[in-house]
Amino acid sequence: FADRRLAALYMGIHQTLTGLRGAFAPFLGVLLLAGWGPATLPGTGHTLPAWDGLGPGVFLITTGLAVVAWLGFCGLARRLHAEGRSKASDG
Repeated sequence: FADRRLAALYMGIHQTLTGLRGAFAPFLGVLLLAGWGPATLPGTGHTLPAWDGLGPGVFLITTGLAVVAWLGFCGLARRLHAEGRSKASDG
């Protein structure tokens, strides 16, 4: 989806963001699923309240996000296909 001249930059950004997501997403997923107990923020004296988590509802949220992403890619593919057809008929 990037200009051919920027493909290396695009892939570098893509791989970096994929790595960051892979490093943080499992921990965030477990926190959303199971919640946490009360926690004191170091150096502030403030305490975060306990939270029970979303339980199985977290799977509905992640499934919804996956469906939205899938629909976005379908729309992008349709647009790229249409642009390719119009360029072929112009040339």
